[in-house]
Amino acid sequence: MLTAITMYTLSTAIHVVFVVSFIAPSGAFSVIGPMAKSNPQHAVFALKVNKKIYETLIFPGVLVVWGTGIYQSSDGGFSGDDLWLSISVAIYALMTIASIFVLYPATKSVLAELEGKTEPGPPSEQAQKKLKTLGTIGPMMGIGMIVITFLMVAQPF
Repeated sequence: MLTAITMYTLSTAIHVVFVVSFIAPSGAFSVIGPMAKSNPQHAVFALKVNKKIYETLIFPGVLVVWGTGIYQSSDGGFSGDDLWLSISVAIYALMTIASIFVLYPATKSVLAELEGKTEPGPPSEQAQKKLKTLGTIGPMMGIGMIVITFLMVAQPF
């Protein structure tokens, strides 16, 4: 039996596919970062991988998820009274801001410094602070994704 696919259903499918395929790979950062920290000789490669994941998966995914999410909330009869949705959107907005204005620039900056090093030795103090920021905010982003996923699926309140 063929079921009619509505724009809302199509938008929901695209939304979920992009969350799973384009944003979920950011979970790899929680493995890549600690491995690079324990094997500093691989730090440049790890940062290149992270940067590539940001550019090719996360940024396009964030845009599509925002677009489909806005469409779904307007077409799906959701309101500001849906606390689970309001909390999810607030967390996602914070994560988007952190990703675009903190994590990605820090990754690019540290990578540029490490690639430009001609002498062996640790990164600059500024780069070390940025690496610490990456190591601190990254896990919070993972927790945020778990909370959003729970709220979207369970819609508890």
